[in-house]
Amino acid sequence: MEHSSMVDVVSHHFFPTVIHEFNLDIDTLDKKHMVEYIKKGEKKPNGMIQTEDNVHKMSYFKKFKDEIIELNKKILDKLGYEYEDVNITSMWGNVLHPGQAHSPHTHSNNFLSGVLYLQSDDLSGGLEFFDPRSQALVLCPRIKNGNVINANSVRFNSRENMGVIFPSWLQHWVQTNNSEERVSISWNTLVKGHHGATEGKANAYF
Repeated sequence: MEHSSMVDVVSHHFFPTVIHEFNLDIDTLDKKHMVEYIKKGEKKPNGMIQTEDNVHKMSYFKKFKDEIIELNKKILDKLGYEYEDVNITSMWGNVLHPGQAHSPHTHSNNFLSGVLYLQSDDLSGGLEFFDPRSQALVLCPRIKNGNVINANSVRFNSRENMGVIFPSWLQHWVQTNNSEERVSISWNTLVKGHHGATEGKANAYF
């Protein structure tokens, strides 16, 4: 007589791509000054408005810059990294008018990047990230129940005061704005300290 037996399967989740979502209420007057300054930025060929990339050095943005640095430190602690400090390499403001979008891109030469929406609503499109594993799309069975394990993209609504911090290498795009002006502020950071293992030639300090 044949006996059927149940085989225990233990699933291990390795090499995750972690995106950190947060909400930040900015002082009303500071926010007003930040939005006004960003709206005076340079108009790009596609109609999008963008400031210079050093607004973190301005007095209007100082408190926000300090809060972003602390947020990045909390994330690095949570992820288990060793570091001496976090440096903001660039910070800039963006304005998308109705019908405008920001095409897929990454933030090269940085470690963690982020964005916070200063003026937006749920109708203004979202921020979408793509699965960085190109091999995962070679063969994709039809999805019966969508979940974080079988997803090939993830979308965050661009609601006001919501922000995300993500690996700078992760490709993403800003979906078409279907509402009023969408004002956001973006930034890039690098980790100050030792990089790489203690042994070998692939380590650095900066």
